[in-house]
Amino acid sequence: MDEILVSFLMPTRDFPQETLNSLKSIINNSSDTIDYEILMALDFDDIENINNIPQMYELFNKTKCGSIQILITERYYYYSLHKYYNQLAKMSKGNLLLLWNNDAICLETNIFGKTTYWDETLQQDYNNLEPYVALLYPIEVYPEENTRGGPPHLSNCGFPIILRDIYELIGYYSISPLNDAYLTNICNFKIDNYSTIKISRFMIGHHSPSEGGITQQETFQKASKIHYSDEIQRRTLHDRGVVEEYLRRIINEK
Repeated sequence: MDEILVSFLMPTRDFPQETLNSLKSIINNSSDTIDYEILMALDFDDIENINNIPQMYELFNKTKCGSIQILITERYYYYSLHKYYNQLAKMSKGNLLLLWNNDAICLETNIFGKTTYWDETLQQDYNNLEPYVALLYPIEVYPEENTRGGPPHLSNCGFPIILRDIYELIGYYSISPLNDAYLTNICNFKIDNYSTIKISRFMIGHHSPSEGGITQQETFQKASKIHYSDEIQRRTLHDRGVVEEYLRRIINEK
């Protein structure tokens, strides 16, 4: 396998059909000409998804450029979601590290009347990045029936893509269960009017089957308390300072 463009970091629990749909969307909407990898973490007691492991590997055996590795872990729960991402990031080889969920799908895009594949689009975006960009945001598409409320809308920030040099600079993927918020907090700012983030043309659909439920709300509140604790906020500010110093040096060398 040649240089890997992106590593999909995919902690997964429950919803086995959604998991398969997510994987199939990645495969079916790629050009299959650019190497990428799926790194999935499954809890040891997630029997439904574990039973589908042979089918998951079979999907990628039929591709030329996609690969999948599946890690069976102890159950860390949502309030320790960063533990899954940190383990998967250590396994990753991609130039880009993409936060992914099994309730997300890759979408076919059509730019100026031409169908484009997500991997070709992301490769072009990566090749054209300014050297001071630390984070990419895909375009998220939310359908009208999404529990976040209508009308249909576009968003970003929920599925950040961090560059490998920033990940290696910090030394870990995240210290917070709200991983997207942590990555945004340490990477999204301006230095002398240079923005350190960029919107990618890579489009995804997102619809969580559990969103809005009582259990989901309770676990999110617990994760939020951890994220906004004094300890995590102190460490987040430190990491932001490390990233800013690194990027400021790059800008000053221009």
